[in-house]
Amino acid sequence: MIPFVDYSDSLNLRRGNPDLIPEFTSSAEVSYQNIFKNGHNVLVTGYYKRARDLITNYQFTEGDPAGEGEIVISTFANSNSSEAYGVEFTSRNQITKGIDLTSNINLYNSKVDASNVKLDSLMSNLLGLLRKI
Repeated sequence: MIPFVDYSDSLNLRRGNPDLIPEFTSSAEVSYQNIFKNGHNVLVTGYYKRARDLITNYQFTEGDPAGEGEIVISTFANSNSSEAYGVEFTSRNQITKGIDLTSNINLYNSKVDASNVKLDSLMSNLLGLLRKI
């Protein structure tokens, strides 16, 4: 959130965004576990997460004040929303006494609606052009 610019890399500047608003998340998770007699077990988990005003990384270009082209500004912005869901399978198998093998597969999908950020980018670029005039 700190608005100061980090000049560590002159071609890739980082800037905070004091206009960020809090991100709110709703999530749910359901799990099933089965433990077998021979030391094997299986865990299956399904999950869903929805966030409003997701704080996300955002990059745009801006004219170099020295007039030597453009520089990339990395900052943060609130996107409209995000949605993530998936299912995870975990299995633990006892190979021999004292040696276990754990396997995991996670199928995951995530969607971010950042259509509002593109409009902010367009406005930022227009303001940068107007400053040059």
